[in-house]
Amino acid sequence: MLPELVEYILDFLHDFDDRGTLLSCSLVSRAWVQSSQKCLFSNIVLRNSPFWHLRYPGVTGILSHRLNSLLNGTPHIARYIRALRIENSGFGTSCWLNSEPSFPQLLSKLSNLRNLALYAIRWEDLSEDRQQPLRALLASPTLSSVRLHRCSTFFQFLALISMAPNLKRLSLARASSYFEPEPDLPDDHRTLSKPATLDVLALYETILPENFTSAVSQYLDITRLHTLIFLDNDTYVSAAPLLALLGQTGTLQRLELGDIPEPTDFDLRLIPSLRQLSFVGVQMGEGQLSTAHLIQFLSGIPQAEDICIEVEIYSAWPEGIHWDVWAKLDDLSEWNHLRNITFDVCVYWSESLVPCAPDSPVAMNELANLKAIFPRLSGNGILRVNLISALSPNSYM
Repeated sequence: MLPELVEYILDFLHDFDDRGTLLSCSLVSRAWVQSSQKCLFSNIVLRNSPFWHLRYPGVTGILSHRLNSLLNGTPHIARYIRALRIENSGFGTSCWLNSEPSFPQLLSKLSNLRNLALYAIRWEDLSEDRQQPLRALLASPTLSSVRLHRCSTFFQFLALISMAPNLKRLSLARASSYFEPEPDLPDDHRTLSKPATLDVLALYETILPENFTSAVSQYLDITRLHTLIFLDNDTYVSAAPLLALLGQTGTLQRLELGDIPEPTDFDLRLIPSLRQLSFVGVQMGEGQLSTAHLIQFLSGIPQAEDICIEVEIYSAWPEGIHWDVWAKLDDLSEWNHLRNITFDVCVYWSESLVPCAPDSPVAMNELANLKAIFPRLSGNGILRVNLISALSPNSYM
């Protein structure tokens, strides 16, 4: 079989997280081993369960322990690990990280890491021999993306992250109550390297403190952001100073929102460079979404050229979906500055229906019904409608 075809098949299985089949493929022949291992080990999660010590006595971090043992025997697998997620299962303690001997050894082997995610970890709770390999990992030249989820001592992490020379994306999740005063860092720490230049900043359930823009500028260069992501209402009001700053820099082109903000709280006229606007995970039901509210919000952003609305729909079949709730959006055809309007639709059918593929007759019929309520948008060629999935709720259980 052609190597390109092997790669295509394995990438397809990897996209659907079919680890069982990938494992079987790794045992088929030598030609499949390397590509299968790349997919199997590309994304690693290290966590601990309070019940695992019953099965593995004396081992506090069994996943770290087993992976480190594997890499000792097959060191080439370390270069396949591109994403690492470290989770602390407790609140206010990082005990398994401190007590598992293999943890620092494992981190020192990850020389090709691209993405690092830290969950519920307090920097001051880590012993020095645990901080050192994490510090080295954060300063790795290959690291391009970091996510901090419910991590306290935020500015302490930020000062360390600033040393990542090629960091391009930073995600903060549920950091609202964890912003502490800026750390009193030695002068030599602040001058070790120039701040990393971010391309993407993502905020989830995070209220920015008043000093965010001034404090963060000491560690990260956010004046060249091209993408900003807000996925909850809590962030909108506190982000106003950030919008004003990005409006002055003139680099921000793409904004991704999880809901429709109030124009008074979120004035996008401050960002004349904005061109692409996306609404992600909008749940649509009859009367659930005010299209008038959406149109009012969009009317205040005449610089936006590309609008994308990702819709989640929960519906019973065969009653069908009430697409007409969106009909008012056909008025957007009168806005000459718009170049593209895209609907990405994810349908969750009732439990009575067997899951259907996006290209099934039922799904295609619903897609045609959606397009039919936008005759003017369809007529001028700027409308795009994609059915990204059509699944039963049971498929996620």
